Amino acid sequence: MLDEVCSKGAAAASPLSRLWKPSAQAKLLQRPPADCISDKQQKLILQTYYNAAELQRNLNNVAQLGSENSAEHVERLLQAVLAARAVSTLARLLVWLQQRPELLQQPGEAGQQLHSGAQMTCPTLWKACNHALGAVMQLVLRHSSNAKLLVPTAEQFVDSELPQLLPEYIGQSVRGHAAAALSHCGQLSRQLCSPTLAATVGLSRYTAAILTHDSFASVAGIDWEWAAELLQQLLSCAVAAGLMRALPGGSLAEAAEVLSLKKSSGGSSSSSSNTGGAGSSSNSSSSSSSGELGDRILSCIASDLSAVAIHLIEATDSGRRYKEIHSCVFVNSAAIAEGTLQLLAMRCCQMHQHLQQQQQQQGQRRRQSQQLGRRMRGDLLLLPDPLAGPLLQLLPSKVLLEVRIEADKAEAEAHTHMLLRSADALCSVLRRHVDLLSSSSSSPVLSAAALQLTAELLLRAAADLQRRYMLLPAEQQVLLQAGEAEGDDLWPLLQAEFKLNAPACLLIQSCKLLQQQTAQLWASGQWQQLFQLLQQGGGQVLLQGLTLAVHCCRLDGHLQDSEGLAVRELLTILQPTIDSANDTLTTRRDLFTSQLARKHPVPFFQFLDICARSEGLDEVTAGRMLFLVTHGCAKIGTKGLAELLGDSAATAALGSALCSSMKLWTAPDLRCSIIRN
Repeated sequence: MLDEVCSKGAAAASPLSRLWKPSAQAKLLQRPPADCISDKQQKLILQTYYNAAELQRNLNNVAQLGSENSAEHVERLLQAVLAARAVSTLARLLVWLQQRPELLQQPGEAGQQLHSGAQMTCPTLWKACNHALGAVMQLVLRHSSNAKLLVPTAEQFVDSELPQLLPEYIGQSVRGHAAAALSHCGQLSRQLCSPTLAATVGLSRYTAAILTHDSFASVAGIDWEWAAELLQQLLSCAVAAGLMRALPGGSLAEAAEVLSLKKSSGGSSSSSSNTGGAGSSSNSSSSSSSGELGDRILSCIASDLSAVAIHLIEATDSGRRYKEIHSCVFVNSAAIAEGTLQLLAMRCCQMHQHLQQQQQQQGQRRRQSQQLGRRMRGDLLLLPDPLAGPLLQLLPSKVLLEVRIEADKAEAEAHTHMLLRSADALCSVLRRHVDLLSSSSSSPVLSAAALQLTAELLLRAAADLQRRYMLLPAEQQVLLQAGEAEGDDLWPLLQAEFKLNAPACLLIQSCKLLQQQTAQLWASGQWQQLFQLLQQGGGQVLLQGLTLAVHCCRLDGHLQDSEGLAVRELLTILQPTIDSANDTLTTRRDLFTSQLARKHPVPFFQFLDICARSEGLDEVTAGRMLFLVTHGCAKIGTKGLAELLGDSAATAALGSALCSSMKLWTAPDLRCSIIRN
């Protein structure tokens, strides 16, 4: 059965290129298509349509019938398709047809099937070529480990110049639908629910996956300017469709403005439509059916949009040399911050929901609370809901959240691992973005909501690391705390480190990102965002995350030596080093510290307490920590001090921090003085 289907697929691919080899047909592709296909061209176009449709049908059948033992059959089929240069022909036909985008955006055209005796139209041919090309690329990606298939596919595709034109075509489609919505007083999100746009976004998903795949990118590299433009156009499309947000200080304001215009015009049209007469019942039924179809198309667009964005952003992994050299143009692009922040916000919410489910299923909360140690409060693991704070400002639409949750479904531990790894990669991209900002730059990554997001990620990474630690056998816990082993103990230690690796990596990345964000804000004088974080209740999450980060270092000896997790580095988030000659910034920094202590005294002094009990503090770090303790209780005003002493939990936390500080003060091997930098 499979062999027969593969033979039919190869037979359908061969005529495609032969049909367009003669010079007359080649010349046809050199000028834009006419409004109507002439009778003379109908036979050629019709044969092309039927061959493309037959190729797609057989490729889809192969994908459905495929198994582990079918790789040889699939390879022969794809080699036949590549030998016939079907990828090149299909892509060139799409380039030709897309020279007249207005012809492809005619309502309902791209979704119609060709009936016997019907005249061929540009949208119908475009749909057949797009779907056939997508089927080839999808099957190639399913066998992406075979470079002999993936690289020639990518080369034929690039030679056609279709990838280079995709961003422009997506932008043209969005603008065309926006104009249509304005002229008909309709909703833009509904106008964008077109099969043509959905198919284009779907094709861009396969394009991004193939052109950034290691097999091809290691040979040809990645055109990061193209990647930046594609991401920009896709995010603009997402904003216009109401799937994502245009963040303050970002690059998607134009798409947001189009959307706001549509909301205002759509509101007036909806009020007038309510005055319908006798035909309103049938119109309502038709509208309902159309609405359901539009919802399905919008979900498909949302799924493909998020997949492309995640793929392009995560492809900037700096560990790969061929990507690292020229990817700065992409990482520093205006759209990267907006897209990455919203994808990270989705990941954070997914992590929160999944971690809660795992804790409930495993019954670990009580056990963890009992074993955190005398100086840790068990309620730190009762994680706050991220949706209750400013993180809402970064979350994309419910549609996008739902399709990502559906796409990311997996077994519990595998799902958690995927979420942590994805968040780690996205944090790495944001860190590089912040690195490339100038001292006067403004970016959504420096907003109060972005600071809150980083703190939320830090808190959840630490909580998941603790959860995994408590599931380890006691012997492995001891080995982890020691951080070293020999002989028979080495393998159990490596196993334990592997189990904690995913949350540990995210913990390190989020700590480093938080340090970069705060350092950039203070260095550029943009301290207002830090105070906005406090006003929106983000200080609690920040302090909880920092406290648990220090505690995690006690659980894993290797974490103590990790860059970004040292106590001296964590303290700089609360008290950064500032030029002493800048009195304004020094005053603002001290005010930030005192407000943090006054608003959240319990986690503030708990954090300093666990810092004071950490090993290996040098004199400068100890001095900075002691300054924060005294500043936190002495610079909060008379009313603030009265509130502090009137709260038993806050008083206990302060007392514990003072006791730990006195032990530091009297330690014979650490004669420190209060140092104020």
